[in-house]
Amino acid sequence: MKFSIWLFFTFVMMVSCTGSDADDLDNCTCDGDVETSTDGDNENVIDGDGDTDSIDNIEDVEEVEEESCPESKCFIDGECIDAATKHNEYLCAVCDPDKDRFNWSAIADGTVCREGGFCDEAEACDGLSFRCPADRAAAYGESCDDGDDCTANDVCSGSGKGGENCKGITYHCSGHGSCNGDDYCNCDNGFGGDYCDQCADGHYLYPQCKNDLVCRVTKMYSGADCTGDSLMVEIIVKDSDEKEYITFYDMNGNSDCLEYYYDENGYLEATVINPYCANYDDFSHNEHCRLFINDNNGNVLTKGRDSNCDGNPDEDCYYYEWDINNNLKLESYSETCSANLVTNCNSYEYDADGNRISKNKDDNCDLTEEFCYEYTYENGLLTYETADVNCDESINSCYTTEYNQDGQQTAYENDYNCDTIVQNCEYRVYDDKGNLVLKGSDPGCGGTPTENCYYKAYDDRNNLISEYEDPSCSETQVEYCSSYTYNDNNQMIKGAYSDDCTEDKKSCYTVSHSCEEAFGFLEVE
Repeated sequence: MKFSIWLFFTFVMMVSCTGSDADDLDNCTCDGDVETSTDGDNENVIDGDGDTDSIDNIEDVEEVEEESCPESKCFIDGECIDAATKHNEYLCAVCDPDKDRFNWSAIADGTVCREGGFCDEAEACDGLSFRCPADRAAAYGESCDDGDDCTANDVCSGSGKGGENCKGITYHCSGHGSCNGDDYCNCDNGFGGDYCDQCADGHYLYPQCKNDLVCRVTKMYSGADCTGDSLMVEIIVKDSDEKEYITFYDMNGNSDCLEYYYDENGYLEATVINPYCANYDDFSHNEHCRLFINDNNGNVLTKGRDSNCDGNPDEDCYYYEWDINNNLKLESYSETCSANLVTNCNSYEYDADGNRISKNKDDNCDLTEEFCYEYTYENGLLTYETADVNCDESINSCYTTEYNQDGQQTAYENDYNCDTIVQNCEYRVYDDKGNLVLKGSDPGCGGTPTENCYYKAYDDRNNLISEYEDPSCSETQVEYCSSYTYNDNNQMIKGAYSDDCTEDKKSCYTVSHSCEEAFGFLEVE
């Protein structure tokens, strides 16, 4: 106890006082916080009200005599305290018996005394005061992390603490990748750029970004006499599955592109006319968009024109319903793309083999059928069909189809009154390889075409090499002649056409099957 009395006496003698008699310790008052030390190395804190801060409230510490407290611990105000124990209230005060086992010691400068968080700076001791600095929010503009991978350059607002005060600039990956928190994206295969808004190297036609495109046809059209520079270029770009992606036209520098877009299942979902054939990701240039909505089986549910190319069909919509066997069972049309304002409703029925056996037309979609058709099959081939105007079971027209032994149509006979008297027939003739060589009509149904004949010829590899028309079927009034030349791979390399089948009114085109030239026109390399 002598030690305690000596310590108290020393403390009182070192307090700075004011008053009428500064030497009168009973009447003096303390000026603010005063730090005192018995040896110059330790400090205590005194409040502005003159009372010494209570920094001796260590919970669950039993008061003991100094003699029973080992030197490896602190003995402060009659309490034996383990080394490295921090004060309950003063976060920068610690028991450090190596410095002063009889007083609290200041924690080393820079030691964190209060952890930080979202826009909340961590506070650290200064090595002098027992107090941890006041808790404060991070200043405006200080870096932070809002935890959102799709924001970048996150900074604090300066208005408070917490995640709501950490804001970043939002970015996206154009639907073709995922954010990585570093202001750019991890792009899906085939896509590139910081935000996946372009195709990766070796991929073409954003946003489809195909890497297996091939040019099946690249036609160069020359002048009327088949000489001179090309007047028009036509390119058809397909992939390895023969799926068409672009048909490109360029006539004297004026270009148009018909583009095809497919959904994730590979079904056609849009066709677009792009009059500039460039900037495939800028749909503001596009015109005459037609959209297709498909079910999971690839059946078209809706198709319509999108006049603004904004992804919403608004003109000339067709609606379709399918049965469980993917047979079309109902179709309708709406000029304004309103499912409640439809016309031209057609319904269909099928047999167990999936053959269509009836079609009923309801032009006003008011459940009043105007035309009904029925179909009959033999060995899966349509052989007979009837038309019933007003659907009152009074058959008005009958049609018969005949086939050869290979299942190819050879005759189509019209019996308009269903009285077994045929009025007009169409006949087809094939060569011994099954190639169609003649198609024409005969009003008298005598078995041979007599008018509106179409003739075709083939080489020994079954490539079509010429075709023409003759209204009289006499081969003396031929018109609209076309001829074709092929390479060893049976790919067409040259074509010629003449309205009157004379050389002086002939036009020609050459055909290339290399993508290099096509991509040069399309500017996608």
